[in-house]
Amino acid sequence: MNFLTEIVASLSEYKELSRTIKSGKTAATSGLAGVHKASVVASLCKEYSTGAILITGDETEANALLSDINSMGVKAVFYPVRDFMFRDSVGISREYEHQRLNALSVIKNSKGSPYVVVTCIDAFCQYTIPPSVLAKASITLRSELQISPEELEESLILNGYERCENVEGAGQFAKRGG
Repeated sequence: MNFLTEIVASLSEYKELSRTIKSGKTAATSGLAGVHKASVVASLCKEYSTGAILITGDETEANALLSDINSMGVKAVFYPVRDFMFRDSVGISREYEHQRLNALSVIKNSKGSPYVVVTCIDAFCQYTIPPSVLAKASITLRSELQISPEELEESLILNGYERCENVEGAGQFAKRGG
């Protein structure tokens, strides 16, 4: 895909966008077809080794753009709109929460490497947790980490995980052994 980056970089409009970003300003574009948006954003992210947030009109457009950007060699993640559940339910899916937290983690941990977060306007306008709260609640399990099963269980429960007998989806955990 480097040939595509070179072609895009030769366009006068791209050069103007690049100058705007280089000067430290925020850039916005409109009127491009989906694959062209993906080409321009992927090229800019590679050129500056930085990230971008793309806001689309709806989730369908966001998912198409996500696929295009990933195929151009830049890591792209989807930030979905938050589902609100106002009733108690046994079968609540935590998939969207997992995707939202993944996107926030990419923003927090991808300094200096190209990445793109693709979202729709509805999701972009919703409040989320502050970066400091996300950092405090995050834990990375590694083989050299020493943590008791009780501490890990407490951390999971405090972060919204549900203990159950059989894990069937994101946001659940089961304790096995001693």
